[in-house]
Amino acid sequence: GGHVDVQSRDGQGTTFTITLPLTLAILPALLVGVNQQRFALPQSAIAELVRIGPGSDAKITRMDSGAMMTLRGILYPLLSLRTVLGFCDPADAFTSTEGFVALLSIDNRQFAVMIDQVLQTEEIVIKPISSKLRHLSLYSGCTILGDGSVVLILEPNALARMIGGEQSNLTILQDVGE
Repeated sequence: GGHVDVQSRDGQGTTFTITLPLTLAILPALLVGVNQQRFALPQSAIAELVRIGPGSDAKITRMDSGAMMTLRGILYPLLSLRTVLGFCDPADAFTSTEGFVALLSIDNRQFAVMIDQVLQTEEIVIKPISSKLRHLSLYSGCTILGDGSVVLILEPNALARMIGGEQSNLTILQDVGE
């Protein structure tokens, strides 16, 4: 589906232009597990991966308006992917004392996202998202893994916009099944 354009000028050289369709774009991603389902996070947005649990430097503080993670004396707003994806009630989002947090950096803004599992890193081929899910800005595309399963690619910019607004975005995500 792509094409190669070759322009050559005598005595000046040759220029090769390769155009790849979206279906051939490759993205380094971290595969994560949330509620026994897999999702992909672009590695370019991940500044650090932190394990939460006994002996960890990272601490989670719950507040009425959400949660914060303290890491090396710095406070970061914290989202729960379980809540954002509609797998649990916001009140139950940070009840677990163990897990993983991905520290994301978007446009010089850092925030943390709590996930259940870190599965593996993988070079994935980006496929366009189904027209039924295009209205959801949370997903930038999907990929088909080697085992044939389809994994949605999370959009870090959409997660950044959710800081402080998990509840309103949860309602939008739950309407997909209707």
